[in-house]
Amino acid sequence: MGFSSDFGDAFEPRGQGRTGSVSRMTLTERIKRKIVRELRAQHVPEGTPIASERQFVITLGASRTTVRRAIGELIDEGVLYTIPGKGTFVAKAPPTVAGTGNVGCIFCSDTPSIAAEPYFMDFIAGIEMRCRSTDRDVMVATIACIEAERYPTMIEDRKVDGVLIAGPTPASYALIQKRVPAVAMANIIGNGSVLLPNGIDFVGARDVYSGWQMSNYLIDRGHRSFCYCSLGLSHSSFSQRRHGVKVCLDEKKQSAKYAEIIAADSHPEDWAEKILKQKPRPTAVIACNDAIALQIIEQLQARGVHVPGDISVAGFDDIHTGRQSRPALTTVQVPTNEMGAMAYDLLLRKLENAGAPPRRVLLETRLIERESVADAKR
Repeated sequence: MGFSSDFGDAFEPRGQGRTGSVSRMTLTERIKRKIVRELRAQHVPEGTPIASERQFVITLGASRTTVRRAIGELIDEGVLYTIPGKGTFVAKAPPTVAGTGNVGCIFCSDTPSIAAEPYFMDFIAGIEMRCRSTDRDVMVATIACIEAERYPTMIEDRKVDGVLIAGPTPASYALIQKRVPAVAMANIIGNGSVLLPNGIDFVGARDVYSGWQMSNYLIDRGHRSFCYCSLGLSHSSFSQRRHGVKVCLDEKKQSAKYAEIIAADSHPEDWAEKILKQKPRPTAVIACNDAIALQIIEQLQARGVHVPGDISVAGFDDIHTGRQSRPALTTVQVPTNEMGAMAYDLLLRKLENAGAPPRRVLLETRLIERESVADAKR
């Protein structure tokens, strides 16, 4: 099966473990940034003497040669000036070219805290790894989906040089892009399409293929009666996974029975009840993500249904709790950590070259076989 891209040739498929190149700051550039940050943080006025080279060597942990080179470049840029025999002084306010040194990460979620969204935490881990390598800090904010058209404080107050956005917030992209460069990550709303303004870079996963992967695996295990469970289809990932499931069933030309339960509003207690009412009863349930799959397993077990003996259950994302559940959850792994790192690389590329054409990259997914799926009963 050749899924070269979920969205057409404009997207670049990427294998796992590949995040492209990242521009690494030289040690001198890092020291320059730290000096400028310190001047900005202390609101140092013009004409104020700066610390001695020896003090910078101690506080910044750099060699005297590197510190001297950094100060020399700041003098050449007009940020500092020297008076022979007296020292080095602040010539003007720290330049905007050095930026804030901060990158924003905005999550659109109906969950008040991203701590309750394990899928998003892996994004942050990948972003932080890249930030450390380029001497930047990451600021995180969440906004409710219904508030997607308002600016977070970090943008209003110009506290970040650019932002990474995850969640179904297309209305906010154009708005934010007017203020700071932006890159979109995953879960874009639009019934299977990526609706992004021109100029927005995007990093996502091959969700259509992941749906196909899971269905193909279940068919190989002998399943012919399926139920797809989703929290609505406005999330592009949920819609595309569903599409991949249906493509596989059509392609295999099996006499498979397919049903779906699409919940406009989440009522977790209803999943198992609705599944068990299906005629014929499905032997395999595919949930739109791992969180829903785990809810379904818990509810089925509470009703005396054995998973996977009676019904197999699988999800998507490979969140940590799915690995620790009983039974451990069969899933399709989405490379969220790598996605965060790649999104940061694209943002850094945009900060360094504002005229660079936008890139839209899709990362590979991988089926993880665990204990929640068994062969269908004959």
